[in-house]
Amino acid sequence: MRSNKNKTAVVVGGGLTGIIGSILLADKFESVYIIEKDPFCGGLLKSIEDNLGINYDLGSHVPCETLIPEIDQILFGSSKNFNKEWTSLGNLRQGNFFAEKWNLETCCIDARNLNKNTYNKGIIELLSRTKKSDKKNIKSFLNETIGPTFSNNIALPIIKKLYDADPKTLTCSSSVNYFGLGRIIALTPEITNKLKKREVFDNKLSYHTHEDYWQRKKILEKDLPSGNYFYPKKSVGIQSWINYLLKKAIKKDVKVINKEFVEKIFHNSKQIKSIKLGNCQKEINCDFLLWTAPISLIFKAANLPLNKNNTNIKFRTSNIFHFSYDLPLLNRKSFFLWNWDVNCKGFRITLYPNMQRKIRPSLNNVTVEVLSKKKDSIYLSLEEIDEELKKINLVSKKAKILSKTKQIVHNTFPVPTFEFQKKIINDRDKIYETFKNIYLSGRFAGKNWFQNDVIKETYFEIKNRFG
Repeated sequence: MRSNKNKTAVVVGGGLTGIIGSILLADKFESVYIIEKDPFCGGLLKSIEDNLGINYDLGSHVPCETLIPEIDQILFGSSKNFNKEWTSLGNLRQGNFFAEKWNLETCCIDARNLNKNTYNKGIIELLSRTKKSDKKNIKSFLNETIGPTFSNNIALPIIKKLYDADPKTLTCSSSVNYFGLGRIIALTPEITNKLKKREVFDNKLSYHTHEDYWQRKKILEKDLPSGNYFYPKKSVGIQSWINYLLKKAIKKDVKVINKEFVEKIFHNSKQIKSIKLGNCQKEINCDFLLWTAPISLIFKAANLPLNKNNTNIKFRTSNIFHFSYDLPLLNRKSFFLWNWDVNCKGFRITLYPNMQRKIRPSLNNVTVEVLSKKKDSIYLSLEEIDEELKKINLVSKKAKILSKTKQIVHNTFPVPTFEFQKKIINDRDKIYETFKNIYLSGRFAGKNWFQNDVIKETYFEIKNRFG
């Protein structure tokens, strides 16, 4: 009996989006392949084990429900599996360090930590700006929304720390917004809650507490449920999520080919016909291509002219430091933290004990992420990051390191310049003009930054295309 399914789909990139995409496509195609250049799938959702057998993630990764039943069933399994595999964290508890003070309620910066004269000047500027800004670059946008005083004393120095770039060259619609630097804490909670009823102030003022945020969200969404956050119970960390999803894909007969890349894309009449792998030279027929890797690689493989005006396209290197201590961390509340102090190297810190206390009560392990230029990554030492953790009172000065390790991952965060945005859009448009049976997904496609948004977008694309 002839199958009603399409024949062959190829997924390039074995990260989270690629694996989920392959699971969805397995219900629509007779054959599905994942092509992954690394020895293991997962992308940035990987974990490593140190010499003491303690596991760490490649940065902060805390999965969240999408509230789309079919997707969540794939992501987290049945209720029986969920209770076995996952710890429910509820709402995401985070905090930030700024001006030598901790705020454990939000990632947004408390402007009241500035000196009195600077704060008073800044609050007058902020309240006087009652119109939306249409500025495209982040510096002009911030000046027109939170004002030059708060911009110069809060947001712009941090953007410099993160990207080491002129803020005039950075776009507003970019990963800058991911860090929440356009919103600040100011005034009193009561005044803030009243002002946030106006959109212009809602966009630049942060709620003072988690409770205020979730209470307001509940009112605005008329009691619609909010997605909960989870962390794996297994000691291998976020890698266990990838392992679980990969098993699910393989169970659906998805063929995973690691340590491979697409050398050639054969096409005709706007249709991709097949792909050729670079190492084994195998050719695979292709009726649909889901591409989650850098778009520029398609141009070379398909022998398409590539825009060479990429001199200003830059990426930051992630330097990831893992520590285990003999004493408990001084923060027993937050899941992860943002370090906005410009005198510190670290910017994001993962606190594993607070997510896994019931499972691994004896461990005091932490991960610190530092962004740098590629050439500077070798100069960042474990010793200085350890000193930094103690300086900001996250780790006791008496604490001794039981184990430590450092990872360097190049080309993680793109510097969100106008040149980068233009390149992504132009490349994406060119690919869609050239091929009809391809879909570009993931951060490299330049449409969504947050993990859940990428997953949902891919889900609806596959559903709309293939029913």
